[in-house]
Amino acid sequence: MQYDNEMKGRLWRQEKVNPKAPYMKGEITINGKKKELVVWPEQTPKSGGNLYHRVEIKEPYNKSLDAHNKDKGNAYAPKDRDEEAPF
Repeated sequence: MQYDNEMKGRLWRQEKVNPKAPYMKGEITINGKKKELVVWPEQTPKSGGNLYHRVEIKEPYNKSLDAHNKDKGNAYAPKDRDEEAPF
């Protein structure tokens, strides 16, 4: 019998170097596709500062897309130092 992972996931606590980075990261399977799961702790200002966790489900980060975008010459791609200045 095969284990069914549908609508199940895992989370790992992250070492926060950047204060805006998520507190936890992980993955979840939805409709047979793996998604990225990220969690941030937050406080509600109106209800006395109660702590809650904000959760986001996103497409998994793909490093190969970063390389692809750099090859296409978008704004994030490094400029070639041998090119002449336009002025």
